[in-house]
Amino acid sequence: MKIIVAESIEIKHVPTVTGLPPGVYLEYFGRLGVEDAEPFLIIRPRDDWDYTDWVVLMGDPLKVVEQTKPVVRFRDGGTTHVFTTRGMFLFPTPFEVSLKPTFNGMGITVYERPDQSRSESKELR
Repeated sequence: MKIIVAESIEIKHVPTVTGLPPGVYLEYFGRLGVEDAEPFLIIRPRDDWDYTDWVVLMGDPLKVVEQTKPVVRFRDGGTTHVFTTRGMFLFPTPFEVSLKPTFNGMGITVYERPDQSRSESKELR
């Protein structure tokens, strides 16, 4: 299922994401490093999805990055691997606070995911 028009999506400095189409769920967003580093977004359909439906956007402006394997989410409470042609994201389980998210082994900044209740908000904070 293709759900993205990348040109309409923007990560603001707050951090805020705007322009997500209705029916899209934001899994992760942040930067490949610290505050002014390259932004990334990982999204999927809100309903009726599997791990092959996830979409990775990277860069400024954001562009869809091809995934090389399906997303892998482990049963340890949420450790997630996302494989792309540019490298691998690792998002550790939230139950292991000592572990930090990485991209190709380097630390990344991941912003807190906003409340994404069913109220199809156009702006997520």
